[in-house]
Amino acid sequence: MDGDEYYDFEGFWYVALTAFNNKTGKELYDYIADDFETNEGNYPQFEFNWQEEKPETMKAICPRLFEKMWN
Repeated sequence: MDGDEYYDFEGFWYVALTAFNNKTGKELYDYIADDFETNEGNYPQFEFNWQEEKPETMKAICPRLFEKMWN
């Protein structure tokens, strides 16, 4: 994959939907107002500015994850 598609984490949303349904037996979408600011298609835009070939650049963004994964 390349470009923005590589950082598309849509699959993570299904984890939340499934977990909510498993726990409550209900659909999460029934509890989200249509005007909710992060409703479907209105997600915040993230800028990924680390460099894959230099893992230490992730330290500024995710210090705990960096410590766990690269130390």
